[in-house]
Amino acid sequence: MMSENTQCIASALRNSILNLGRIPKIVYQDNGKAFRAKYFQHCNFDEAGFNGVYANLGIKSVFAKVRNAKAKVIERFFLEFQEEFEKMIPSYIGTSIEEKPARLMRGESLHKAHYMKTTGGQIPTVQQVSECLNYWLKYHNSKPCPHVENMTIQECLNTVQKEDINKSNIIGKLKR
Repeated sequence: MMSENTQCIASALRNSILNLGRIPKIVYQDNGKAFRAKYFQHCNFDEAGFNGVYANLGIKSVFAKVRNAKAKVIERFFLEFQEEFEKMIPSYIGTSIEEKPARLMRGESLHKAHYMKTTGGQIPTVQQVSECLNYWLKYHNSKPCPHVENMTIQECLNTVQKEDINKSNIIGKLKR
């Protein structure tokens, strides 16, 4: 999502539960305002019937230390994602002046001409990016798992024992 808000986070939580087939025991998360919202966290409003989504699902939330990106495992994935996927999308414009693609630099008419010839200057649709992302995820998950020898990331994910998840029950708990 383009912004960090409770709806985005709830949607990501729902999708991850349904895709992995498990409700996590612990959620390790950022310190952003949206992550600490009362919507997710256990509130002291039990007498009024209010509870955070995590408490409703039996999930304990743990927050990363402020300004400690190395402690957030997802940061490594984001770096790999940027290096292997984002930079290959035709609409990529870079994250800084140093990372800007050659076609956007002054005097790089050859790169710009090649870009226009191969893409027609078209920005990919959400559907096209989604399809590319699915292919990239298959590639990424076929790599060796950094934590388990002789297994790919996908094989590791496949070892996770699934729970019997009631889809409507999850949705109901997320709406409270």
